[in-house]
Amino acid sequence: MKITSNSIDDINNIRLHLEMQLKCFVFEDPNKFLFFTGYGKEKLDSLAESNDSIYIVPKTMTIRIYEKDPKATIEKLNDLLKELKEIDIEVPIIIDNKFRNEITKIREDLKEKLPYLIKLEVGKKAIILTGKKEDIKKAKEILKDKTLIIETGTNRSSSSNVCPICMDEDIEEEKLYTLQGCKHKYCLDCLNGLLTYEVQVPVKCPNPKCKQDFLVRDIQSITSPITLNKILQCSLREYLLQNPQQFFSCPKPGCNQILEVPPASKLAEKWRGGKVTYCEDCSKWYCCHCTKIKEKPVERHFGVECSEYLSRSEHLQEYVNKITDICNIKCPRCKMVFFDFDGCFALKCQCGCRFCAFCL
Repeated sequence: MKITSNSIDDINNIRLHLEMQLKCFVFEDPNKFLFFTGYGKEKLDSLAESNDSIYIVPKTMTIRIYEKDPKATIEKLNDLLKELKEIDIEVPIIIDNKFRNEITKIREDLKEKLPYLIKLEVGKKAIILTGKKEDIKKAKEILKDKTLIIETGTNRSSSSNVCPICMDEDIEEEKLYTLQGCKHKYCLDCLNGLLTYEVQVPVKCPNPKCKQDFLVRDIQSITSPITLNKILQCSLREYLLQNPQQFFSCPKPGCNQILEVPPASKLAEKWRGGKVTYCEDCSKWYCCHCTKIKEKPVERHFGVECSEYLSRSEHLQEYVNKITDICNIKCPRCKMVFFDFDGCFALKCQCGCRFCAFCL
């Protein structure tokens, strides 16, 4: 966006108004992925419907709050997250093949015995439960005689086309898949269901005595691009949480680029303007440390250490900003303000006046 005016006061007022309108708080929590599970998304959408200040970006699992004082909304999100942490979400219980024709009756029995289950869905081969941990534990106990237990060792499933998860026999060879890391074989329906319902990284072989990680090419071969993207997002989120000093998410609303933070000495940080990283999409340098502390985008501050920058009062910073504005270049004829320019010092204003920015 480019704004031109003959009055620097008008530009300052417009800039202030835009900053107020676009200013937002990005909600961050290591467990915020719970908001983007099936049940969590329902609860989050319900909260967003009653609160216009909440903006959700499912693709990047970003939650923004557009309020001057977001404390009340943050508290509601934290309360909801606390509720989600106390429950198990979308837990698949695979039913033994010989009881599959009774799956509807099994669901009704569970509803009667465990009325406080939050959600109970029936798939082709499994019952998917959402509820408090103790209720899920009780459900597993009730279904223990009808739940499939994956057998290990040498058995008929290793020598014939039998999936050890669903126990379906004589499955067509093209519908079976051999994991390339551990060589265990399962039907594609079961593996795809495992990846769809229970996205935890790293994804492991369902054999309880194996638990080897899936290879990326396994996941690419088994599941859909949508589920693959979901798993990649989970993997990326886990990696960023484990390496907060090395990577930084661009703080500009709507950008969401992942930026690498290069290591630097204290002296270099002062000279460069903080613990800085550059976003090519925004064409801006940001100080990662100050951005995290202030919870808003902070551009690099040349010659000033982070501790000194943060110790400045908001009042003093306002004066610094005003002085910076005053020191910007103005057209000598019409007084049009030039906030920034690239390249040669020979400038031409919209009014037709040509002048040297270096000489002013």
